[in-house]
Amino acid sequence: MYSLFNFKKYFWYFSEPIEAFIYYKKVRLNLLTLKTEEYSIAKLKNRLKKISLNSDFETPTVYHCYYELGFLFNNLETIVDENEELLIEINYTKHKKIYRENFTKNEAKKIELRAAPSLDFETYQKAFDEGFDHLIQGDCYQFNLTNIFDFTFQSHLTEYDFIHALFTKTEKLAPFAHATFIEPFNELLLSNSPECLFKIKQNRVYSYPIKGSIPFADKTQNKHKIWKELKNSKKDRAELYIIIDLIRNDLSKINQTISTVEKKRSLLKVPGILHQYAKISTKLQKNTTLFALVNSLFPGGSITGAPKKRVLEIIHKIENSQRGIYTGSTILLFKKHKVASINIRTAAIDLTQKTLKYGAGGGITLLSKAEEEFNEMNLKLSSFTKIFE
Repeated sequence: MYSLFNFKKYFWYFSEPIEAFIYYKKVRLNLLTLKTEEYSIAKLKNRLKKISLNSDFETPTVYHCYYELGFLFNNLETIVDENEELLIEINYTKHKKIYRENFTKNEAKKIELRAAPSLDFETYQKAFDEGFDHLIQGDCYQFNLTNIFDFTFQSHLTEYDFIHALFTKTEKLAPFAHATFIEPFNELLLSNSPECLFKIKQNRVYSYPIKGSIPFADKTQNKHKIWKELKNSKKDRAELYIIIDLIRNDLSKINQTISTVEKKRSLLKVPGILHQYAKISTKLQKNTTLFALVNSLFPGGSITGAPKKRVLEIIHKIENSQRGIYTGSTILLFKKHKVASINIRTAAIDLTQKTLKYGAGGGITLLSKAEEEFNEMNLKLSSFTKIFE
């Protein structure tokens, strides 16, 4: 079992866990002994309340929060099935830096992803229309509509082949790219996420929600022209402002302080797409715990919608499957690094069954059109799969 995280000039490699658990609604499984014990959500919350974010962390701890954990943190316990994975916690004892040039020595194997029957537009539009009715009725202001796509791949491939394929392509590597190999399940969680749920720096909590996407084929295009088109889009502007208000409200729950906003920046570190995002921050008060941040911010507003609790109910009703690790969050606590991604551009890879599950979608407002949103979803799908070409 190990994890790999992208940093600017190197990767952090974590190994030799001393503790590793996967949490469900009523039990947790010890991933080192494979023994199960009764463990309530109340116990899990109390465990997170003991983790103060005002200090540094000598050894790395990684948390993979599955999207369905968000139902429990928003008082929607009845929605969650007892068999659903909610959270993986891994406490590592070993860590080392791997510099990029040392990671690219071995030649990458070719990966051929074979797609299962894709989502047709008629099926997408049915879910779109059902959610859109909630917008018209005033039940919500924005909801994020997503779909899980299934792929298969060659039988000889290992988890390292997928990690190598992503992490050696530095021009396509997103700021919050990471991977965790869960050996007992023979499963790889692989993410090329560009989005940050929270980051703690100099006694402030920052969040960087992404809202708004436009195709950006290559660097020969005029970035300023494309960015101007995205920035002036009424639909994308409405999406971003709604989520800014939501995140500001979420941050205020942590310590009841006013947050500051730097609006509308461009983000290019995503293959084939130009995004816009906002930077929002608030002061980190003393004795702020990991529970406080997860309870306030998770799941991310940009991949859920507003108001969050009502949209969680709508999403559960209209989407075709559970999201799982996709649009959940991965949290890293190590030394001064206290950061959480939002897991877009993220896949769960079953190396026994030779299957890869990947999610894609987008925010829907009253200005949205089904065909445009369908095309944006497929743009985000290709943004990830092209990494392996």
